[in-house]
Amino acid sequence: MKDKQKSPPRLPSSLLRRFLREDLLEEVSGDLEEKFYALQKTSPLKAKINYWYQVLNYTRPFAIKKPTPSYSNNPAMFRNYFKISWRNLFKQRMYSAIKIGGFAIGIAACFLIALYIQDELRYDIQYPDRDRIYRVISGYNDEGNQRYGVWFQAPFAKAIKEDFPEIEKSGRYMSSELFGAGSNQIRPSESPDNNYEEGFVFMDQELLDILKPKMIYGNPAHALDKPMSMVITKRIADKYFPNENPVGKLFVTNNRDKNPFTIGGVIEDFPPTSHINFDFYMTMKGEEFWEGEQDYWGANNYPTYILLRPGANPAALEEKMKSVIEKYMLPLWIKQKMPNAK
Repeated sequence: MKDKQKSPPRLPSSLLRRFLREDLLEEVSGDLEEKFYALQKTSPLKAKINYWYQVLNYTRPFAIKKPTPSYSNNPAMFRNYFKISWRNLFKQRMYSAIKIGGFAIGIAACFLIALYIQDELRYDIQYPDRDRIYRVISGYNDEGNQRYGVWFQAPFAKAIKEDFPEIEKSGRYMSSELFGAGSNQIRPSESPDNNYEEGFVFMDQELLDILKPKMIYGNPAHALDKPMSMVITKRIADKYFPNENPVGKLFVTNNRDKNPFTIGGVIEDFPPTSHINFDFYMTMKGEEFWEGEQDYWGANNYPTYILLRPGANPAALEEKMKSVIEKYMLPLWIKQKMPNAK
């Protein structure tokens, strides 16, 4: 009785079907089975080894299947998705507008918040001693509402420097148009024509010492220490005195030819991120806007700044400065019979 023939090994047969091209599979598998059955008659082991050898011999580039294209990388699929999305947008216009509009507003809000924070962090950082510079603020109760102000009396800056050793320097500016700040007509003394300019302010030399703006021309320690002196910005210097050093030249304001201002220095323009941003800094030296004004404690016209000594405690100084009210202001209030002055 004849022995029943065994089939080719399953593992190489399965492997062959997985990697071999479809157009070659039928022909190759038939040939390999024919050889397998022929060798099996003489040596089953040799038939298996030869079958494995032939299968592995077909693992060459020409015979291997090409990978099936991935639909995720198919351009046609993207075009189709785009068309479907576009149609859905038009079918549900109100819903789409709310979704897209809300998303756009959210992104815009994030950008605006980021820009605002960036701008705030860059504000007033150009001063070399900014960690020791403070603007003095007053607080008072107005019929139950707490209010704050930055304007102080003319003698206030001098008084606090004398009374509190923690204060190294104190200085003021005054920008009221009532006294010639704000805007003015101006011209170089040798020019017959006036120009209208804004950005005038009166300032102490000591406030210039506190802020320490970059000086292009002139001596920063003496730029405003003489009566009728003025410091101007680079923008103004380039406009009226291009390509020259204007220190010592004269500016006439409002046709007051007998009282011109002498330019004592030129500073770099203050950046937009500065709360002090003027173009003409007129000295406070020798200025008195009415008789006795510089010693009068009853008019608040001057924002005042202080530079603390290294190591000074601003919180402790704040408490001590409350004594200024009792020492300097209260006597005047009592004399003027102001309500609640006691």
